Amino acid sequence: MHKKFREHLLFSISIEGGTNNETRSNSGDTKLTLLDPPDHRKARSLLSAAFTPRSLKNWEPRIRQIAANLVKDIEVNTTVDIVEVFASPLPSYVIADLFGVPIEDRHQFKHWIDVLFQPYDKERLHELEQEKQQAAKEYFEYLYPLVVQKRSNLADDIISDLIQVNIDGEGFTDEEIVQTTMLLLGAGVETTSHALTGARLLLFFRNN
Repeated sequence: MHKKFREHLLFSISIEGGTNNETRSNSGDTKLTLLDPPDHRKARSLLSAAFTPRSLKNWEPRIRQIAANLVKDIEVNTTVDIVEVFASPLPSYVIADLFGVPIEDRHQFKHWIDVLFQPYDKERLHELEQEKQQAAKEYFEYLYPLVVQKRSNLADDIISDLIQVNIDGEGFTDEEIVQTTMLLLGAGVETTSHALTGARLLLFFRNN
């Protein structure tokens, strides 16, 4: 059984009956989640090499500062929607900063994230799909030139880390980097927002 599962050609996503090209291009998934071995192993290895414990530790002060700024903006003695003012913007602003997105563009960046990861509504499926495709197109057109620019002007951010990572002479292409950032959005933004909201609810009920 173990041997059979390792024979990726039997379970290839590219074979008939698997995910077709049209579905792949129209979905919110990135290439990494739809790759067969050995390409998947290569991409996973490059990602692992880019994110080291030291790099994650270096980002901690920046994340704390963004969180502190959001809290500071909340008016004292007012009733607020904790999701709207903190749980939702925090992960979006953090990932924008860690990607190296200019601060003046972070609100537009959050808008794309909100559209891309908004839940589906069966009453407006077609409309939502069009909105998501448009947001994905605008996101790619915005981030791709940023990746190209950073190749000659590296900085302390995730995109620069993805540009520099190299294993056995292989690295990410510019397009793969943009696709990888979308994977990171899906893995980190919505889940973090939900976790923050749940933690706040837990604190509320414990204090009451």
